[in-house]
Amino acid sequence: METTNGALGRKLRMGLVGGGQGAFIGRVHATAAVLDNRAVLVAG
Repeated sequence: METTNGALGRKLRMGLVGGGQGAFIGRVHATAAVLDNRAVLVAG
C-alpha cells in the first residue's frame, strides 16, 4: 500500500480542531484520517 500523497511525496500533516472534554467525534475523525497511513496528526 502506498503511504504518500501523490504530488506531495509525503504524508499529509493534519491538525484537528474541535471536540471538548468527553467529546467522541473528534477521536473518530482522527482515527479515520490515519487509517490508510497517508496522514499524520500533528496538532489537536
